[in-house]
Amino acid sequence: QLRARNTEQENVPFEPVVRRNLDALTAGEKDRPLLFFCTADCWQGWNAARRAILWGHTAVSWYPGGSDQWVLDGGQTIAAEPVNFLNEP
Repeated sequence: QLRARNTEQENVPFEPVVRRNLDALTAGEKDRPLLFFCTADCWQGWNAARRAILWGHTAVSWYPGGSDQWVLDGGQTIAAEPVNFLNEP
């Protein structure tokens, strides 16, 4: 089972939190396009994409080169705020 750590709780079950937040981000629409990425040589994007597919999402993409390859290919980036999946009610 997936587990995550934060400073207030150890071994928080991660899967239900990710599922709940993914459902909120997609408004429950399993066919809403999703793109997962990380940085070069990081498998977190692939892992997230795989799990989304296993959980029934049908329009899932993974950018294997991540943000590093995007920039090398001339893509532009903007600042983004990460979603904190652990500090929720």
